[in-house]
Amino acid sequence: MKEDVIFGRRLVFSLFLISLVSVFLLAARFFFVVNWYSLFLLWNLFLAWVPLMVSYWLYFYLPNKNIYIQALAIVVWLVFFPNAPYLITDFIHFTVQPNLPLWYDLIMLMSFAWTGLCLGFVSLFWVEEFLKKNTTARVVNGLVFIFLSLTSFGVYFGRYMRRNSWDVLTNPIVVAGDLANAILGPNFLHTIGMTAVLFLFLSAGYYFFRVMLTNKR
Repeated sequence: MKEDVIFGRRLVFSLFLISLVSVFLLAARFFFVVNWYSLFLLWNLFLAWVPLMVSYWLYFYLPNKNIYIQALAIVVWLVFFPNAPYLITDFIHFTVQPNLPLWYDLIMLMSFAWTGLCLGFVSLFWVEEFLKKNTTARVVNGLVFIFLSLTSFGVYFGRYMRRNSWDVLTNPIVVAGDLANAILGPNFLHTIGMTAVLFLFLSAGYYFFRVMLTNKR
């Protein structure tokens, strides 16, 4: 377990470093362009850190706690988990700036997207490892499938319906209406298609990360 804690801290530190790189690129962009518009990336990055810290707390500090506390932590994690891969959709804001090379914005957005994916995959890995200690492998695999499916839909829901994790608490009725519209509305096929594409992408990426993290550990 001690080796797990050391490895976990190294992972968090490495994620903090790549987050700093993203923030530095954004700060440098602001210095040259003086445009506040892209600062939303900082908020999105902060939200991507929430599921990581919840999963870290769950895996390292809650393995022997009350089952209701554990369940609550998993629910909170799942609500915020889509915020991590959501960063890949911020490429929609890619624009040409007259005082900045085209490739700079591309690299900056790639940095935020990559950081978000890393945060999300590591957090899912810790949740999966926690569940393996409390249930069977078949159940865990099924739950991971459900998590990735819901997260894929959550990313779609956030991008196209313009909702975020906070709305689940602050505007639950509005969120429920938007959910019904996304699932039962005229854009049903678009919802299913985009969710399926995101699911395939995230599943393949997570499988690769899980192999690396398992072997490294």
